[in-house]
Amino acid sequence: MSMLARHPSMTSLNTQHDAPQHPGDTPLMLAVRWRRVEIVKKLVTLPGVDLKTRDREGRGLMDVAIWGCVV
Repeated sequence: MSMLARHPSMTSLNTQHDAPQHPGDTPLMLAVRWRRVEIVKKLVTLPGVDLKTRDREGRGLMDVAIWGCVV
C-alpha cells in the first residue's frame, strides 16, 4: 500500500485506473476485485476513501465483489 500511495499517478486514493480491462477502478475496487481482504480492510479505514465509488461502466463495490475477476 505504501508503494501505491507514492505512485506518481495517484492524486488520491480514489484515483481511477486507466487499464482497458477495468476502466475506472479505484485502488479499493481493485482490492475487492482481486479479493485482497487485508488491503480492503486497510483502505476502508483511511479518511477520504469513497465507498460509493463507481467505475466508468457504472459498477459499484458490490457489483465488483459479486463478479470479481470474472468480468
